[in-house]
Amino acid sequence: MKAIELCLEIARLCKLGNEHQYAALFENYAAGLAEEKWDVMKRSIMNTFKGGMGSFNDLVLHVDGKPLFNENDRLRALKSQLYDEIAAKW
Repeated sequence: MKAIELCLEIARLCKLGNEHQYAALFENYAAGLAEEKWDVMKRSIMNTFKGGMGSFNDLVLHVDGKPLFNENDRLRALKSQLYDEIAAKW
């Protein structure tokens, strides 16, 4: 998957878990990448992966207090793929 598709898939999963702020953030990243704002998007995406407690790295998707196991596994894989894609490409 390319970075744009990865961002959109992450946004879709975030919506499933009612994490609308993260969904909007990754939709914006996808739009920025589509507009070829590479440097700005690289910095922004990489900064999203930084952070301490309560950051995007700690996100666990759930609905009504029940974790979405399959979606969390998929999200973890997508985050790793996006990080690798961004780090390697730019």
